[in-house]
Amino acid sequence: MLFAGVIQKNFEKFLVTIKYLLTSNYVGEQGILEGGVRRV
Repeated sequence: MLFAGVIQKNFEKFLVTIKYLLTSNYVGEQGILEGGVRRV
């Protein structure tokens, strides 16, 4: 159970990193909508 909790925390950090990369790569509003809002 503890191990799963650690994986979940790391996965959340991973998602935040991916979202940051998406929003910085696709600077347009479409990129932010696709990479940010829909994922949340």
